[in-house]
Amino acid sequence: MTFIADKVLSDSSKDFYVNKFLPELKEGVKNVKVPILEKFKLLQKAIGLVIKIIYAFLYQEQYIPIKFFLTPAAIEWGGHHVKAMNDIADSLTEFP
Repeated sequence: MTFIADKVLSDSSKDFYVNKFLPELKEGVKNVKVPILEKFKLLQKAIGLVIKIIYAFLYQEQYIPIKFFLTPAAIEWGGHHVKAMNDIADSLTEFP
C-alpha cells in the first residue's frame, strides 16, 4: 500500500496515509473475522475497482506521466476500449 502512496499522493497526504490512517485502520480491524467466501467477494470487487482506477489514471497525464499513453494510437485504443474495460470491471464488482 505504501508503494501506491509513493506514486500517487503528495508528501503531506502520503504522510497522513502511512503514519495516521493505515495504523488506525489496522487497529480498527484487527479483531474482525471475515468468512472466506466474503473475502473472495471483497477481493473480486477490489479487482474491479482497481481496473477502473488504473485505466482512468493511465490517461490522466498529470497523475501517471507515461508518454506511451499520450500517443494518438494509445488514446484511440483507450477510447475504443472504455466500454469493454467498464463491462469487465462491472462484472467483477456486480455493478448493475
